[in-house]
Formats: sequence, structure tokens, C-alpha cells
Amino acid sequence: MNTQHHVAANNTARLEGRSDNIIFLKGHEAGMLSAQQMAPEGGNPDSSKRAAWAGVKLPEGYSLDEVGVLDTEGKLIAGPVWVTALASNEEKTRWSVVVCWLDHDGEQQEWAIPSERFHDSGRGVAKELATKGLRVTPGQEGKLLQYLTAFTPLDRSLFASKVGWLEAKAIYVLPNDRVYGAETAGYQKIILASEQHQPGLDSIRIQGSLKEWQIHVAEPCRGNPVLMFSLCAAFAGPLLKILNLESGGFHFHGLTSRGKTTALQVAASVWGCGADPAGGAHTNSFITRWNATSNGLEGMASAHNDNLLLLDEIGTSKVDDFGRQIYDLLGGKGKSAMDANRNLRETSTWRTVVLSTGELSARAMIEGGRKAAKGGQLIRLIDLPVGDRVIADNKGQDTGRFVDQLKTACSRYYGCAIEAYLTKLVRLDRKKIEEFFKELESKLCNKVGSLTPEQCRVIKRFALVLTAGLLAREFGVLRVELRELWLSIVEMLNVWLKENAPDLSDSARCIEALQNFLVTHRRRFETLSATASDKTKSKLVGYTDHGRGLYLLTKGTMEEACRGFDVKTACSELKKRGWLFQNDKDRSMSKHSIPGGGRASFYAIKMDILNATD
Repeated sequence: MNTQHHVAANNTARLEGRSDNIIFLKGHEAGMLSAQQMAPEGGNPDSSKRAAWAGVKLPEGYSLDEVGVLDTEGKLIAGPVWVTALASNEEKTRWSVVVCWLDHDGEQQEWAIPSERFHDSGRGVAKELATKGLRVTPGQEGKLLQYLTAFTPLDRSLFASKVGWLEAKAIYVLPNDRVYGAETAGYQKIILASEQHQPGLDSIRIQGSLKEWQIHVAEPCRGNPVLMFSLCAAFAGPLLKILNLESGGFHFHGLTSRGKTTALQVAASVWGCGADPAGGAHTNSFITRWNATSNGLEGMASAHNDNLLLLDEIGTSKVDDFGRQIYDLLGGKGKSAMDANRNLRETSTWRTVVLSTGELSARAMIEGGRKAAKGGQLIRLIDLPVGDRVIADNKGQDTGRFVDQLKTACSRYYGCAIEAYLTKLVRLDRKKIEEFFKELESKLCNKVGSLTPEQCRVIKRFALVLTAGLLAREFGVLRVELRELWLSIVEMLNVWLKENAPDLSDSARCIEALQNFLVTHRRRFETLSATASDKTKSKLVGYTDHGRGLYLLTKGTMEEACRGFDVKTACSELKKRGWLFQNDKDRSMSKHSIPGGGRASFYAIKMDILNATD
């Protein structure tokens, strides 16, 4: 738990009127000074204000005042620091020590330090406290740890290791003391902590009011289905657990340069700072880019558990196997790893909704690695070719000016929408939400008609977005007509149906890969009656038997043609469609005579495969 994102803002304490008169010495000189010696001329430290640590029982032999902690010998160990409680996870299998201190500006900070950290070799905890603003006397790091572990607090807190829902309670946790639903669970204090650094949490904050956000961000999105769809999707993350749905996302792609990032910015403004990530000065944008390692994206996904992950510029991805990255990102579970003691660490998990942008489609990114896009990948990250559809209604303005104004608004008014949404979501009966979702899913399925199981999974994702948008409208967060909201989602569904709705099953995708291979490499096939030159033979991938209408593929060629799909799956589908020749029904490969004499085994695919229209 190296990072603590909880700031006790309500208990902020400042050393007002004191810091200018305190002289900080280095090394052992500072360690030998008492609080009286370091107090300003005229006597004891000012005690007119109630100290932040008032009422805390100190370990025997130590003293604490505004200057810091002193041991029994009067040595200064560190600045003001104390322990308020012990904290555990929901299962009480992991415990932490809740440490508070005053930083260099006199502001109170808090960190739930895992108990095992106090037994690490070295001075890691003391160093991290110093990094977080606690003044630690050099050479006194060991005594600081002894002091902190000597506390025996009676208070108990609950810590959450990531944002989102607590697993066993209807409580939703965000950074900066924002807890929703806790009043019904009997917890006095819930602390958000994490074992690892989780990038992006600092961008989850509030600026401006809900009314300002509605006027300057949400209202301009009306009449723009892509923007409205993006806004609705921003509210979908907290519903994943309630509806028992897997992580998934949508990828806006197209060659036009204006609009796609703006769609991410309006979604970002629901949760936090919606500044353009390319702005440079806006380091706390809620939007990030694809140009992270797989481990980096795993950390970001965990940091956006039960909420929204926004990834801009798909073309900047650094990984060679983009299809694998989709599985890793949206699979909801991190890689296994060992700690310093060679013990298996608890694997990180998450649920998230992803919105992504780029000039290339997700399918093109996958196939750019010379692998066929699989149905499971295309279902997890759904391609939506938006082209120039992003800005459909510029409200009578120049489109560039309209976009710039909307971008600016996203960086000024943000975070208040999810505050209002979650406040009401935690009060709803979850069964009613499930019933509402199923009703909407059924309506969308009836609109589309006959669907494959894979296509039904896609429709479920659109139904999730529609449910989120309608709930946001019901809660008064989105002020939009019911018909407009419905039509915005349906229009984006129609975009997908038009461009990407063929059968998405792996068996169908495998047949498509075979068809593409046979067309692309037809010059590398040789007729059985021909005599090939040595040069041709070096490029040979198989033979054609025009008399029986067959393509003959070697085992290696078949694997190449399937482009990562299982050959057994391909053969099963070929048999099902009547496109695999067999002279033994129990074997997928068959014997054929080849030029120069002899017989060899091949996968014999009927040429009818290229005449298929379905």
C-alpha cells in the first residue's frame, strides 16, 4: 500500500504564526533540541488552538507538540506525527496502521501503512513519509518506526484498496474522502488506499457546479449523437457490478482530426478534469493515452475500477500484440507476481468501461501484427467508425470555435456530475436496476432481429450505455429529452451494425482468414499437373486440384492461413459448411498425389469457399 490518496481535509491544521520563527538544523544538532529550545522567544509553543492530535494516547516515554515528536531523552525524531486507528480490509485478512502527520505547509495528511511494511529491511516507510511531507530527523528513522508501532489505538477503520464498490457492501469509494452509501453500512471511516501507485486518481476531483457543467458541457452535446453516447457511457462503469457484466469498451475511429478526442473530454468531465491530454499544462487530465506498457495499462485499469478509462490515440500503443493487450486490459485481472519474500502477491482485479479513439480501428491494430482479429477481441473493444459524425450540430457556430469552447468547458467544470449520480445510485434497489436493464436489452434485441451469441454480447454493451444514460436523466444529471437520448444510442448501434455486424464468432472469423489467405496467396499455389521451377518451389504454399476443385494446404500453410486461430476449429467449421474434402471421415487431412511422384497429406479445402456469400 505505497500510495495513500485520502486527505483529511476537514481536520486540516496549520502552524499559523509559527513557521517563520522556527530554525531547522541539520543532523544530530536538530535531534538534540527540545521543543522548548525550538519555540519562539517568549515561552512555550502556542497552545491556544486545539492540536490535531488532541485526545490521542501517546506511547509511554514520548511527547508530541507543534514542533514534533521527542523521545525520553529529548531528541527530536520527526515533525508532528501520530497514529489514529488500525484499519483492515473487508475480510480482516490485511491490516494497516493509520498514520497522520503535518506536512511542511502545516496541512494534515494521512496514510494507511500496511503493517508488514514496518518489518521491511531498510528505511522505506520513513523515506516515504519524508517524501509525503513529514520532517524526519536524519539518523532517527529507526526510532520513528519504533514510535509508530508502539501506539495501541482502539479506533478501527475500513480501507478500500481501489476506487469503486466494496465487494461485500453497497458502498462506493472515490479519492478525497468521497464515500457513497456508507451511512447505511455502519462504518465511521473508510480510507482509500492502494498497494501500488495508481495513475489517474489525482484527476478524479470536482471543479465548478453541476448546473455549470449542465449548461457548458452537457447542453452543447445535445443534437450530437456521438457526444451524447460518450456522455452516457461515462456513467456506465458503476453499473458493471450491479448488473454482473464484464469489462468492455468502444473505440471511436476515423481519419478526421477534429472531434474524437472531444468525445473523450466530455466523458472525462463526468468524473474529473476533462482537459485535452495534449494540452501539456494540464497534467491532471482524466484522459490518458495508449502509449503505455501492458503493466502500465494494468495499473490504470485498476485505478479506474468500476468507473471509466479513457484512452486516446490508439496508434501510439507500444505493444506488438495489440489483440493480447485487449484481452489483458478488459479481462479484468492482472498478472501474477511475487513479493520480496517470494510469496505470491494478491492479483489485482478491476471492472471498467473503456472509451478509446484513433485513426485506425481496433481490428486494424490487431491485424497490423499479422494476426487475425478474433471475435472475443472485437466484442471486448467495439469498433465505431465515426468519421465526421462527431460534431453534427455546432449550434450555429463555426465548428472549430464550437469544439474549442466545449474543450475549454470540459477543463473548467467537471466531477460534479458523477457526484450527483452516485449519491442517488446507491439508494436504488439493485433488482429494479437489473429489471430495467433487461427490459432495455430486450427492446434493442427486438429492434435488431436475429442475432448470434457474439452479437448479443455487443447488444448487451449498448444496453448498458442506454441504462446508464437513462438513469442519469432520471437522477436529474442529464437534462435531455428521453427520445433524443434513446435515438443517440440507437444511432451508434446502427453505425456498428452497418460496419461491423457480420458473424463475430471465432469460427466465422477463422473462415474469413482462410478466404483472405487463399485470395492473397493464389500465385503461391501450383497446379498438380505443372512442373515448378526451383524459384517457384521456394515460395510454394500448396497445390490446386482443378479437376476436383480443391486447394491443398500443408500443415504449416494451414497454420499460417488461420492466422492464430485453432486449426481444429477451422476444420470443424469447414466440415460443417461442406468445404473440407476427406477420404477418411475421421481425419481432417487427406492423401493426394503430387508432381514428381509420391503421395502426401494435405488439408483439402474446396474452392467453393471463395464463392460463399454469407
